[in-house]
Amino acid sequence: MRLLISLIASAATCSAAAQALLWTATGHPEQRAVYGVAFSANGQHVLSGSECPQARLRMFQTTNGGMTWDYQVSNSLLCSAGVKFSSNGQYLVNAEETGNLQVFQVSGSSASLLTTITNNTGALYSVDFSPASDKVAVGAGSGRLIVYSMPGGSQLVNVVAHANEVLGVSWSADGQFIATSGSDGLVKLWSSSGAFIRSFSHPGWVFGVKFTPDGQRIVSGGTDDAVRVWIAGTGDLERTITGHTGDVRSVEVSPNGAFIASASVDQSVRIWSLATGMQQQVLTATGSSFFVSVAWSPTENRIVAGGLNNMVAVWNVAQQGIPSVAVRPRVYLEGPYSTSTLQMNSTLRANGLVPLTEPFTSAGYAHAGGGGGEATSAAVLSITGANAVVDWVVVELRSSSAPALVLASRSALLQADGDVVNAADGTSSVTMNVPAGGYHVAVRHRNHLGIMSAAPVALTSNPLSLDFSNGSVGLLGGANAAKMVGTRLLMYAGDVNRNGTLQYIGQGNDRDPILTRIGGSTPTATMAGYFAEDVNLDGVVRYTGNGNDRDIILVNIGGSVPTSTRTEQLP
Repeated sequence: MRLLISLIASAATCSAAAQALLWTATGHPEQRAVYGVAFSANGQHVLSGSECPQARLRMFQTTNGGMTWDYQVSNSLLCSAGVKFSSNGQYLVNAEETGNLQVFQVSGSSASLLTTITNNTGALYSVDFSPASDKVAVGAGSGRLIVYSMPGGSQLVNVVAHANEVLGVSWSADGQFIATSGSDGLVKLWSSSGAFIRSFSHPGWVFGVKFTPDGQRIVSGGTDDAVRVWIAGTGDLERTITGHTGDVRSVEVSPNGAFIASASVDQSVRIWSLATGMQQQVLTATGSSFFVSVAWSPTENRIVAGGLNNMVAVWNVAQQGIPSVAVRPRVYLEGPYSTSTLQMNSTLRANGLVPLTEPFTSAGYAHAGGGGGEATSAAVLSITGANAVVDWVVVELRSSSAPALVLASRSALLQADGDVVNAADGTSSVTMNVPAGGYHVAVRHRNHLGIMSAAPVALTSNPLSLDFSNGSVGLLGGANAAKMVGTRLLMYAGDVNRNGTLQYIGQGNDRDPILTRIGGSTPTATMAGYFAEDVNLDGVVRYTGNGNDRDIILVNIGGSVPTSTRTEQLP
């Protein structure tokens, strides 16, 4: 049985106005603690791992709590101490108390066991995937921090990290650092190769540890009933947050880095402002007992917690006062634009080529603030006319003082009339969970140069329409930012290799990939499909002939000097 500390104290039940509890479910058919919870990368599923005997791993639909997978851990193994999905959506892992790490292949709403890795150094108490999904870090009862390659399980790091149990482990978003917490009252910072950097003293047992998305801070929670915020680069304590009346067993940070969620044996999950330490919300569920695990959805609008009495609880925090802003950009892509209809064609959609899930994450784009994994439906893609889907785009909110810093992003759908809409329903505005304020708004595409507002735009929860096509929104880079066709500004087409520069010849040019895509030797060949080399978005890659994808690149760099280039005006 997993070690429990300070659970004999009486706990005060907290309440909050306007509770937005979506559902509760059982993580085990009997009264067994749920020590691990996690969201899938696209936010559509919740995973739980329970206490033993005969621990259970269960997967639920995030929207309604419907159980889609129920896995009974072998009798030869003990309790699940932590569970995690990989960010690429391919794997999930279960850290088990006798020292085994189970690796599962995810297939939709279920999973199958790939391998079991044994560390031979004692129980495991914590687990986290690297951001690239190629490594897993675990904390062991022997005090060791161990890193394995995924999915094969080769041991990459094995260091003595704490005097006793390593109760928490967290990767930084850039994959360069690992934070650990232990029963020795310490939080420690390590390089990803296992080199010790510095330690932080948190009184008592430190159960939870988490990096903020920007990697600048580390959050910890422990038996002193407090949440502490540390400056990662110096080791200084920035803030001690109090309010819980029992052990803080798990901590999480919102994807936008603005909030902390903490799970406690006082029967509450609390949300705090990272910047001020002020309590924002108290989440409770009738019959929850102690909460011992917590996770925040990558899409930011939901929190899941695991209870001591087998409860899995999910709240909609978007309805719990977490601030959000809404924006409705209008942009036009040059590739599919028609000067006769003054709209974009939806040929990709008509040919069934627009994917149901956003294509940017798999192409290497790093979303921020909870973006990534957005999905749409066949019903949305069946719409025709002005609201027909042209393709996917990314909407970014950037810092008003440092425009190169992306604070939040969302994959969204671009319609024929230029409207950018929420992918889930194809009608509503694009919403991100950041405080109301001024942001540079940028729109990007997989083979067009991105554009961004030159000045910060004031955003609130009331949707703001921003038309980038008619000159009403000043663009960073001025006349170089977009192409004027008639009276309309269009995003420049031709950034096939997605490096922010249109280039016709030379190393890293955008022309050669088009020839390569059609076979590399016969310029008159074609290739149908959803490809970045399809610059005009007609569903067919062509190197020569009418409607080819090569000429537009030459035109956009000037048309006469093939060595010229055109650069995206985003910092």
